[in-house]
Amino acid sequence: MESTTAARQLDIGQDIDGNLTVESIQISPLGALLIGSEKEAAGGLPAPSVDIIFLDGSHEELISSMSFDSSDDGTVLGGGSAVISDDPTSGPLVVTTYGMRNPDGKVVLAAEFGRIIRLDQVKSISVDGVEYSVK
Repeated sequence: MESTTAARQLDIGQDIDGNLTVESIQISPLGALLIGSEKEAAGGLPAPSVDIIFLDGSHEELISSMSFDSSDDGTVLGGGSAVISDDPTSGPLVVTTYGMRNPDGKVVLAAEFGRIIRLDQVKSISVDGVEYSVK
């Protein structure tokens, strides 16, 4: 049975800055997960610019350099927010971000959505300006 709500994985393989390679992005109706690897892990976690682009042309920021407060040990605390409104789309899509660096150099960045999205309405994911189609 095919479902329009199942998670999707995009294999990216994009080098960001000579140190971070974004390997994949997983997206579900409830959030997104970026998995990458670093050549040299030092300081705070890297945070590439990641946007979601919908079929109607609208877009929302998923991850950016402003998404995290990173400490030197690689622990990352993300922002959180709450919007009180009758319109569920009035606030940002991403309400919480968090990330971690594994000992083997893997980087995991997560974005939790404040509302459920329909994956059949997602056109693409943009990573530092390069679009990847969501099918």
